[in-house]
Amino acid sequence: LLSLASNRQWEYILDVEVWERDRMTVPAITNWLYLLLKADPGRLIRWTLTEKTEFIEFYLSKNIEVMVREHDQDPSDFGDNFFTFDDIFYVRFTDIPYDHKLHHREQRDEFLSEFLNRLSVHDHITYQQVLFEFSTVMPAESEEEAYRLRNMRLAERGFMPFDEAIGVYQPLNPKSLKNQVKHLAVRKGSRIPPVPFYSVEMLKEDNLFTRSLQVIDIDDILQQLQTEFAGLCNQVIAADQKPIRERDELKGVVRKVCGFISIGLECLREEGDAVTSSAAAIQKFALSRIFRVGYGLALELKWRAEKWRKASWFENAGLPLGFWGEEWLGVLGGLLIKKPLFFDNYKTGTIYKEFASIDDVELTEAVLDEIMAFDGLLLRIFSDQISEVRENVASD
Repeated sequence: LLSLASNRQWEYILDVEVWERDRMTVPAITNWLYLLLKADPGRLIRWTLTEKTEFIEFYLSKNIEVMVREHDQDPSDFGDNFFTFDDIFYVRFTDIPYDHKLHHREQRDEFLSEFLNRLSVHDHITYQQVLFEFSTVMPAESEEEAYRLRNMRLAERGFMPFDEAIGVYQPLNPKSLKNQVKHLAVRKGSRIPPVPFYSVEMLKEDNLFTRSLQVIDIDDILQQLQTEFAGLCNQVIAADQKPIRERDELKGVVRKVCGFISIGLECLREEGDAVTSSAAAIQKFALSRIFRVGYGLALELKWRAEKWRKASWFENAGLPLGFWGEEWLGVLGGLLIKKPLFFDNYKTGTIYKEFASIDDVELTEAVLDEIMAFDGLLLRIFSDQISEVRENVASD
């Protein structure tokens, strides 16, 4: 399959797989270049020389050390592990990125040995130029430029940079949403830009958002909403920084987006039929803002739990979270992580899941209220006991 992929598809694979936020991971680069070399070695050599020269020079700067032999110099002066294809440029593999991963280092050594050999055979002058030039590479500057170009390429495919995409998790007050109105209108003679609708085809959940879409009978409006929904899913993928490799993983993103949009629609619900009111809301407000309203409810629970924990009796008593038992521990554990989750306790097959409805939010809030009330009761009990002890000591 990799041999059948185009150069742009190869580039997209590297853009998605070898980056962790704004840093390239050398072992991941090794793994994918190794696979591409096995798939089509001649094409990989040509591709790196014509389109990815800076990228391969950056990679070489992280993995090899090069010495140039003078005409009167003995190769033994270079030390151990150096090898050469022309008796001029001597190469040695470094171990800096692979200090603790032996299998990664072995894969790197196998790839570079074959890659450099093929590069030397393909065009020996270019081989020497690459080895000579990579020593002048400034890794930080090269990585920053590669990151900029990568963001541009991903933006063309609908994926924002992480620092922009993360704004989708910024909570939004429903009252302020009324001042941020969008306008969807029927566009005569206009064409919808090509957008992949895989995410839209996965809208199988029965929730307020999907039911609202079903009552919209204007195709042009519906297509605009589908485009907007696909863009929102891409933004969440970029913000979560989790590569999507399976259809089930994409379904998880779709369920997450649907869930928080449904929660947001519940917050914006007006009097009358819920579906009709929500159908009007998704045409009036941007889906990303409705998502932020829904996610804001989960964040409010998280902030409330964190604030309570700092001043709680059990925390001041030095007790672990396990003090609250399995059920309450599960709820607190889901709220105290970076991105709050609903404690499902394997009712749908997993211990935690994303908040999917207003019922999930209300159930979690009710359990949190119980925990806080019980903690307050314990505080009253033990504070009274401490007061009695202090009074007895004072009277004695």
